[in-house]
Amino acid sequence: MSWLKIFAWFATAACFAFTVRSASVFARHAPRVFSILALFSLSWAVLTPYYYSANPPELLVGITGFLFAYIGVLLRAERQNPSVFQQRFTGIHEPLVRQDHFANNSQAVALWFLRFLIIPSAIPVASSIISLLFPGRNFTTGNKIIEPVIPTLLLLIGYYAIHGGIRAYSTSRIGKLLMSIILAAYALLDSLYTIVAVYCNIHAGPVTSLPPDFFRSPPIPPMDSGFLSAFICMKIVFTIAFVSLVLKERISAEDIRLPLKYKILKFLGVALPSPPAPLEPAWIGISREYRGAQQREDIYHESIKLFQADEQVAGEISRIQGYKTEWQVRGAYRDNVLVLRYWHEDSQRGSGSIVVERDMDSGDFKGCWLGYDRDKKQIGGGPYIITHDQDGENAEKRNESWLASPTYFPPVKQARGAGGP
Repeated sequence: MSWLKIFAWFATAACFAFTVRSASVFARHAPRVFSILALFSLSWAVLTPYYYSANPPELLVGITGFLFAYIGVLLRAERQNPSVFQQRFTGIHEPLVRQDHFANNSQAVALWFLRFLIIPSAIPVASSIISLLFPGRNFTTGNKIIEPVIPTLLLLIGYYAIHGGIRAYSTSRIGKLLMSIILAAYALLDSLYTIVAVYCNIHAGPVTSLPPDFFRSPPIPPMDSGFLSAFICMKIVFTIAFVSLVLKERISAEDIRLPLKYKILKFLGVALPSPPAPLEPAWIGISREYRGAQQREDIYHESIKLFQADEQVAGEISRIQGYKTEWQVRGAYRDNVLVLRYWHEDSQRGSGSIVVERDMDSGDFKGCWLGYDRDKKQIGGGPYIITHDQDGENAEKRNESWLASPTYFPPVKQARGAGGP
């Protein structure tokens, strides 16, 4: 085994290790993204026999193609239904969401391609049966042509699936363009190698006729130092670009604020010298609620942290004092209307909804909250304001007329309250 072959194996193993480490450090909070990176690392792991075995099966290339195809499926699914929310909610612009109709059926399509994995092994078996039934017939040449072609076709399908998945998943124009160029170059390289492979399979001579630079033996086609070097470079570039694009869209809110050197230190497992300051609340929530114990209506100020992925929004609501999380929220923002569902980890605290519409003049969101107290078996509601103005008193005065809207409580249980957000 030459040094170039050793380096090729280490390059493939490095791509595998880099992807696994990236998933472990930066994608644990996003299950689907973690699965994408896990499958991507597996696609490199199955190719390692190509760089130490004298006669690796072409089935490995087909497995990689299927893994790439399913990665494309998961990228589209993550776009349609994000597993993590990264971008800070601004409320200024409405995210444009295009329905990906292919995503609904793409899992079945990916599984449909799985049957192609048995074709390279099925063809020699079929040829053997025909040879037994018709002695004297030789189908070896056909086998040598089809055996490397089918896995390569599946691999090209995998490249196309990743290309479509990245175009649907990523919001970076430069990233999508770079990935398109890389995938096109990789597909061209694989196609060229397959053409050479078919030619070498058909015209393969005795093993002793091969130069020492060739590390594979007939009837499997040889891979010379030129192809080895090209595949090494493509693997490294493809891995870095793909992992970076995937994590860029779904990295956690805490990690995205880390400077590059902090991300590198975290990747290497080095303790961060001084973690960044926590995020300040970007929004203030103002509500009016009836408190039965005091038999009066009070106005409450709350801090709201919201993050969005496309039109979907998630975050938390906490009381201003101490920033202690009180409620988890999740919902959607579309047509200037923000609809949130809130709940508490303690199921007895009840749950409810907030529906507000953006005022184009002030930028504030005005609407109402409706809550249900599971313990008291009572619902209630009242006006609700979400504002960027960190001066809660000023925002309260600006929306005084809206906050004067009547609250709602059933007359029979009016004295018991409803447990708003």
